[in-house]
Amino acid sequence: MVNSVNLIALLLLPLTVLVSGFAIWKGRAAERMSGIALLGTLIFQIALMSVFRALGVTARVSAPMLDVAISLILGLVFLWAALKHNSRWLGFAFIVQGAELTISAYFLGPDVPLTASVYFRLLNVMTLLTVSLLAVATVHAILLRRRESTQAD
Repeated sequence: MVNSVNLIALLLLPLTVLVSGFAIWKGRAAERMSGIALLGTLIFQIALMSVFRALGVTARVSAPMLDVAISLILGLVFLWAALKHNSRWLGFAFIVQGAELTISAYFLGPDVPLTASVYFRLLNVMTLLTVSLLAVATVHAILLRRRESTQAD
């Protein structure tokens, strides 16, 4: 049986792929780069989690460490894209990745009152925020492109 944490994660998977593809297809350079990073880290995470599972390492052990690495990668990509291409939406995505790193650091600390299911739910919320911000950034880029094309006419 699939519990609510896994169900949310399973629903986030296609959403992440769709939004990343949308950003790569319709976004500007910042959104394309962010979409590639998000899709790439998703593939990387799925592959590594499969390897860890085959080696007998539980998600409770591997997921927080993997999440730290992915949050750092995504945060740096979002920061670079936000600064280089002046994208406030990706700047917000960078802040969300910082919050996700904070949650992971707290969860990895000693004497943590946070249960694994609460931790994974929080990660799902952060992922949904990140994906939503990338979608908003891509729509914003499309609207800017349309405005620029109508002003050029």
